[in-house]
Formats: sequence, structure tokens, C-alpha cells
Amino acid sequence: MKFQNKILLSIWGVVLSLLVITFFIINYWTRSGIEETFSKELRSSHTNLRVLMALQSEILLRGSQVIAESPRLRAVVELQDAKTAYQLSQEINQTTASDLFLLTDFRGRPLVQMLYGQAGEWDIAGYESVKQAMMRSPSTDVWSLKDKIFRVASVPIAVDKDLIGTLTIGFNIKEGEVRSLKDQTNSGILLMQQSSAILSTFDKGEQERVLAALTTSNIL
Repeated sequence: MKFQNKILLSIWGVVLSLLVITFFIINYWTRSGIEETFSKELRSSHTNLRVLMALQSEILLRGSQVIAESPRLRAVVELQDAKTAYQLSQEINQTTASDLFLLTDFRGRPLVQMLYGQAGEWDIAGYESVKQAMMRSPSTDVWSLKDKIFRVASVPIAVDKDLIGTLTIGFNIKEGEVRSLKDQTNSGILLMQQSSAILSTFDKGEQERVLAALTTSNIL
């Protein structure tokens, strides 16, 4: 092989190597840029979602506190008469148009339990917001009950310094609200109860991929 050809081959080898290295560098930078942009958008969407949820919870909490300060409600709870408490609770529930209504006595025992305006019965022992209200600390929470998701606020009912009961008011988180949150945060939303999807803005295929990713990441 002529010396000139050897030089040309060497040059082409160097050029090819530079092209390959440049390709990998550009690919790395591009991928890093996409991942960084996606990460920023995801964090921004998560922050916006938290702000919206916090605002809605704060409105619900303040409304529940106003109702808990009603003299009629205080008097009925202090009597601990379940029938009278139920009648008044129906009136309040019609005014608030709430989906969930729970009234307890000072020991945390249910006086009134209503779902969608009808008398109901469920175990309240595991709900943290009720425990907080029993300790005179108003709080909000998200409850999973009978295959539905509720945004709730639990507040103490007191006369002077004496705790006489608690009030919990809740609203079912429906598909329309979830889709509205999706539009406001520009992100997909999936509400789950343990490992089962309750509400989702994803189509079936997307939802299956999200669930698989959550399982692979040991989140589920």
C-alpha cells in the first residue's frame, strides 16, 4: 500500500472516530436535556397539583369549622341523642350538599354517619383526621370508602374548653374533577386504592404501563 493511501486511511479513521464520538456526545446531551426538561415539568406539575389540592382542602376545612361552631349543632351533640342529631345533620347536609357526613361524640363514637344524604355505617377507627379532631386539631385528609375517594375535613366540636364531639364533612372526588386537575397541571393523574386504580385520566394502555412502572419501582 502506498504511503499516501496509508495517510488517507489514517485520516478517514480519525474522522470516523470523531464522528462516532460526536454522535454519542450529542446523543448524551440531548437525552440529558430531555430528561432535565421532563423532570422540571413533572416537579412543576406536582407543585401545582399540591397547591390546588391544598387550596380546596383549606376551603373545606374553614367551612367545616364554621358549621362546627353552630349553637344548634353543639347543643345536639352535647345531648348525644342520635335521632335528633340525625335530623339536624340532614338539614346541614342539604345546605352543604356534601357527599359524606360524620358526627361523633366526645369519645369518638359515631352519632351520625351519612353517605350521599343517606344513613350509613362504616368503621371510622382507622381515619387519622378523626383522631386529630379528637385531639382538638382540625385537619384534612383523603378517605377511601366503599370504592370511592373522598376529600374530607375533620374538626372538633367544643363548648368553652370541653370537647363534646367531632364533625367530618367530605366530597367525592369525581372523574370530572380529576380531568380538570389534569388540564390545570398538564399532567396525567391516577388515583389508587392500595394496588387498584379508582380514577384515571390515562387510557387503558397508558394506565397499564404506569401501573407496571410503579410495580417495577416497588411503589406498589
